[in-house]
Amino acid sequence: MKTCFFGKGWLASLALVVLLGSMLSNSLRADTASASSTLDRQTNLVEKISAQLQLAAEQKVKVEPILKESFAKRKAVIERYRGQSGLKAWRSMRKELDSIRQETDEKLATILSKDQMKAYQKLRSEMKAELRETIRERRKTSP
Repeated sequence: MKTCFFGKGWLASLALVVLLGSMLSNSLRADTASASSTLDRQTNLVEKISAQLQLAAEQKVKVEPILKESFAKRKAVIERYRGQSGLKAWRSMRKELDSIRQETDEKLATILSKDQMKAYQKLRSEMKAELRETIRERRKTSP
């Protein structure tokens, strides 16, 4: 009896390659959708902050890149600590996030008026509270 030119396991290997390619393709699509969603959220957040603080056009042009840089740095820190547990990891992450917040506040303070800065800090506190509530709700509903 003749064996196939490719050997005995060629069909299984081909199926595995197709399956892995499909999984990779789906993962890349999900990553692209996630990146697009993150960009949309950032844009919406910048718009919300601009409206709430009643930024002048000159201020908005200066504030937007500062906020986007802050978002990117915060996301990188959170991604770096994803999957880690324990008080030490949490404290390290918290320290890095606080440092980014402080840096952002210092940059914004040079552009915003004192009243706008107070309004920004209040808005940030409100958004932080909303985020905490969202996280609590997700934890309740997750298995």
